[in-house]
Amino acid sequence: MIIDYKLILYTYYPVLILVLIAGLRDRFEPQNKVLKAHNWTLIPAIFLMIFFHSGSVVIQSFWYYIPIFKNYEYNQFNLDIVIFGEDLLILILAYLFLRYIYHVSIADAFYLKLSQFPFILKVCAVLTIINICIYFLDLNSLPNIQGTDYEFLRSMNMKNFVIYYFGVVIIAPIVEESIFRGLIFSPLYRKCGRYIALVLSSLFWTYGHPNPLLSSIGIFIFGLILGWLYDRSGSLIHPIVLHMFQNSWIVVYYLT
Repeated sequence: MIIDYKLILYTYYPVLILVLIAGLRDRFEPQNKVLKAHNWTLIPAIFLMIFFHSGSVVIQSFWYYIPIFKNYEYNQFNLDIVIFGEDLLILILAYLFLRYIYHVSIADAFYLKLSQFPFILKVCAVLTIINICIYFLDLNSLPNIQGTDYEFLRSMNMKNFVIYYFGVVIIAPIVEESIFRGLIFSPLYRKCGRYIALVLSSLFWTYGHPNPLLSSIGIFIFGLILGWLYDRSGSLIHPIVLHMFQNSWIVVYYLT
């Protein structure tokens, strides 16, 4: 297998941008009272983004060079299993950063309160009605799934599907929102202001989901919505639940 060094360097451009921004002085103060209390820097986000971007490119490039992987066939399901393990590691590292370096629990840092659920559940209920109408009227606005991905989803047995669904619908939104909204947004806000923080955090998130241009624009806009939800409340529950809802609907739609 040929190692694509250019692809690896290209993958880590967002990390390099964050490193440069980390050197800027703080010039803004978040207006949300929860975000005002955040005292972490961009260092945890930079560190965890290295792991996040490693999943789809570096692991793929070095698959047969890693002793624990080379005895297994490289395929989409095995890659998803590895990325699932990587996501769990990222969550553990995020907890360790916040708990033992910045001395704050994840529940307090991300304002994980039960009182935050009613609003976002109402939003998801409205979106469910809209999506059902789109489905039955055949007005699908979702991007067309790639043929190989469609075949991969259709070919999974129940055990593989449960693992895949749990990783894509439950774990992935928690990990991605913890990084791109939870750890990145507040430090970017303090250094660059609200609007630049919204745009950059959404761009970094879009960059981690390589897709055709039209799909990438949709992912970027969705990232702006997730960032706005986080900024308005300071609670990561809002973007996490909406992200879970979106991923769940997409998976179910393409399997029906």
